[in-house]
Amino acid sequence: MKDLKHYLWWEGKRRLRTVRVFAVFWLAADLLLWALPQSACAWISRESSVLSLLLNGSMFLAGLALAWYPVFVAGASWFTPRRSLEQLTGVAVEKQILAGLLLNVPVVFLLYVQCRIGMGLMAKLAWDGVSFFQIALSWPDFWRQALWEQAFFMPSLYLFFYLLFGRRGWKLLAYVAALGSASLLEFLLTWEMALPAAWLPWVTLAAEALLCGLLISACGRIARRRGY
Repeated sequence: MKDLKHYLWWEGKRRLRTVRVFAVFWLAADLLLWALPQSACAWISRESSVLSLLLNGSMFLAGLALAWYPVFVAGASWFTPRRSLEQLTGVAVEKQILAGLLLNVPVVFLLYVQCRIGMGLMAKLAWDGVSFFQIALSWPDFWRQALWEQAFFMPSLYLFFYLLFGRRGWKLLAYVAALGSASLLEFLLTWEMALPAAWLPWVTLAAEALLCGLLISACGRIARRRGY
């Protein structure tokens, strides 16, 4: 457990250096919208569609970057010189992967909080029934679905395919394979299981949790067998 804590601290500092780029970009967009008076927002929304799209696009792109970050950061150090340092730590591969997944939690939480803030700020530009940057995700759904899938399930699924393919330049292909597998799993659970609608999210969560554990174990075996 002690070695896992040390690895969490070491990896956490590295994550903080990379995620701050997205955080600063989003904070700048927040401050800009917050500082704009309502009269200026009304003029922008009615008279300048370009500025409206630019502000909305900034919110969307920053959110998209943070949404993808937990997935792609899972494979960032593999097949790079930094991986040699991780191997020298003596921490088991499974623990390294688990530490990375745990560090995804604050990033995904930041994403959800910022989405709520962005919705409130972009409401200043709404007029005559036209609104921007809406996210239909309740707080219970966030904890039950979004946090788990973004922080744990999709990154572990992506990392499995990334290590299986064994090529540094195949990140996009690994993500497509992970996305397709996740969609297939959801389809099979929905189509094959005659369950009440209220049960389906919990059954999906249980199935993904089991699969996530198997994927972490499989990633460890692949890494040891191939010397990653």
